[in-house]
Amino acid sequence: MNTSTRWPVILLALGGGILAASHFGKMPPSLPTIRDDLQLTLVQAGWAVSVFSLIGLVFGLFAGLLTDSFGARRILSLGLILLALGSLAGSFAETGSALLAARAIEGGGFLAAATSGGVLIAQATANEDLKLTLGLWSTYMPAGSALMILASPILLEALGWQGLFQLVAGISLLWALLLLRIDAPAPARRTIRQSLGQTVRTVLTSVGPVVLSLCFSFYTFQWITLMVWLPSAMIETMGLSTAAAATVTAIVVATNIVGNLGAGWLQSRGLKRWAVLAGGAVLMMVSAQIIFMDTLPDYLRLIGCLVFSGAGGMLPGAILSGAPVVSPTPNLIGATNGLMVQGSHLGQMIGPPVIAAIVSASGHWEASVWAMNAAALLTILLVFLTRRQIG
Repeated sequence: MNTSTRWPVILLALGGGILAASHFGKMPPSLPTIRDDLQLTLVQAGWAVSVFSLIGLVFGLFAGLLTDSFGARRILSLGLILLALGSLAGSFAETGSALLAARAIEGGGFLAAATSGGVLIAQATANEDLKLTLGLWSTYMPAGSALMILASPILLEALGWQGLFQLVAGISLLWALLLLRIDAPAPARRTIRQSLGQTVRTVLTSVGPVVLSLCFSFYTFQWITLMVWLPSAMIETMGLSTAAAATVTAIVVATNIVGNLGAGWLQSRGLKRWAVLAGGAVLMMVSAQIIFMDTLPDYLRLIGCLVFSGAGGMLPGAILSGAPVVSPTPNLIGATNGLMVQGSHLGQMIGPPVIAAIVSASGHWEASVWAMNAAALLTILLVFLTRRQIG
């Protein structure tokens, strides 16, 4: 660990994560035009979005192992290069299959960036600043997604979806080159050499990494579900216009950053990680009741959305900052982080379809609150039972 925090490295790594998230966030605003241009079916369009989650679900732990083996800076740079190549290839796609292949390349790049960025930040941070810098890192997903959602209407109008893809690709490539020019912090020295199978078993049989990965799954199940279906719910139950619903959704996404930073601040003031996780889960559960209670005024339900997203941000903030703490050994931080990312993508994959099935079967949005509350309750129970292992 460094004796002093290297802030230029921190900012470059955080910027790389935000850029990676922008590749995820560029798709929803672009999909209507892409579907018209490429004649995509609804299923093809859905896969173009969800391929990120599928790749993360399958290869998360493996990407973390690569980070431990080859260094966080190299893997983060490689991730941004793959994102750039995939985005550039996607801008020239003329069929749904070509677009899906390009998005798969982007998905691999996103996974590399998501698993390595936090490790690079941890390596460049002094002990006393670690909670702060990893709290900053936890903002990369909502920050990148919200910025892209807000900027997309202007950029799509000026450049079209192909131009947007090419612009983001160019910025990502330049950022990767900047990362390659900095001095890489020295990774933890390997004291025990293990086979790949032994390494995987070590991580999967350690309580801390598994618990935090499951908590990430329960969190993303709730949060991504609300973000995906919130525009539709606001249009159908509140009568908002499409533009107004998109703007409100972007604001709600951005509010998540407050919780990300708040988790670091609370932990720096001595609050235990398990208490931050449990407190965030309780607030998500309470605010979900408000959001889906159609007898309440719309403004109260929108406030509930802001509380849900803001309080929910405490969970990834506490989870991602825990990787160096719960990692079985210092040289397995990347693998631990990869397992957490894998858990995050599991929640992203199953959340939206499960909620969609519940709403379709019941005929009203209020029914979905029970599945979301179940995820929150499981989080509370799990962190309370393992509070000594996760800190």
